[in-house]
Amino acid sequence: EYPPPLRTRLAEMAAGFGLIATGGSDYHGTYKPGLDLGIGHGDLSVPDAAYDALLAARPREAPR
Repeated sequence: EYPPPLRTRLAEMAAGFGLIATGGSDYHGTYKPGLDLGIGHGDLSVPDAAYDALLAARPREAPR
């Protein structure tokens, strides 16, 4: 639902703070026509690189 320039700016801000930018469909049920689980609006896509970055950032061992 956000225009491309805003999405670009938000991604830049996340990178500037050392955050891993992810995204999703914001799916909360079937009451919003045209908004499907894992699809969202328009050209939504979450790159595999986001998943890879999350895996790389996770602790290797559970905290005790």
